[in-house]
Amino acid sequence: MAIILPALTVSVACGILALYVISRLLRGKGDRRPLPPGPRGFPVLGNINSLPKPGEPEWQHWLHHKELYAKDKLRPVGPISSITVLGQTMIIISDPDVAFELMRDRSAIHSSRPSQIFSGEIVGWKHATAMSPYNETWKIHRKNITKVASTNTSVAMFDRVQEAESAHFLLNLSDSPNDLFNHIRKEAGSVILKMTYGYTPESHGRDPFVDLASAAMKDFAEATIPGKWMVDIMPFLKYLPDGFPGTAFKGTGRQMANTLRQCVDQPYEFVKQQMCEKRHKTSFLSQAIEDIGTDAEMESVHKWSALSLFTGGADTTVSSLMTFFLAMSVFPEVQKKAEEELDRII
Repeated sequence: MAIILPALTVSVACGILALYVISRLLRGKGDRRPLPPGPRGFPVLGNINSLPKPGEPEWQHWLHHKELYAKDKLRPVGPISSITVLGQTMIIISDPDVAFELMRDRSAIHSSRPSQIFSGEIVGWKHATAMSPYNETWKIHRKNITKVASTNTSVAMFDRVQEAESAHFLLNLSDSPNDLFNHIRKEAGSVILKMTYGYTPESHGRDPFVDLASAAMKDFAEATIPGKWMVDIMPFLKYLPDGFPGTAFKGTGRQMANTLRQCVDQPYEFVKQQMCEKRHKTSFLSQAIEDIGTDAEMESVHKWSALSLFTGGADTTVSSLMTFFLAMSVFPEVQKKAEEELDRII
């Protein structure tokens, strides 16, 4: 029996895979919509060789994708290209002007998000604003967020928060200048935590909520890499029990889902507790709860729109600030001009 069961498991898995491949091939024959140009692929597998290699930065791979394809075809390639892997098509836009035109100027038809099995369903990011399709729930999220992020008046409410955290950042940097990245991460996380939840992180050392946001965003970056998770290419894998070949992603998904759930629930419960005790500070979430209420549907909206502000703000701000420090290090003459201008004004 110990020999038969593994063989049976492999046979069932191979049979399911064969049925899936046949269904994809039949579906592909019935779908002849024109696609942007792309490299010639293999039968069934498609452009699997065009996906990023393990350990290769995703942004770097797609940055050079157009150049490699143009070199292969010996002719220029336009700003839009495509690849197809096992029936799943990805469109690559390599021109920022084209991206703005499609995603901003034509947002009503182009700004929705594709469904991702691993990051969306298994980990749970499908509930977040950034991963939600363009529907009524997404519009409610946007309406919630614009109340604190769309006008000068609403943003000005938190000027003092940014001033205070900038001072903390400079003090921490003075104490340990070699730890720049963690100081930036702490400062950015502190600002967005105060704005979103009215939570004041620890002034020195690490903070659990800041660390939680960093862990969730690290998982998000890994979970959304195109082609990394076979379940995104072959969705039937999600129905197979643990232990079947090709289901190792399930354990990873559960770990990521647990981190995400903590990131959603813990700050929200903190705000509710503070409001019950009449000790809360003005924040995005406290205002949303007071203005709209917290029935079952709106509680979910509040949680996930707050999470989107929290994780998105902490992550993108860190990237921007690190880029600034890098630019000032690479171009000291620009840093000198900026310093002189500040000295003239202040």
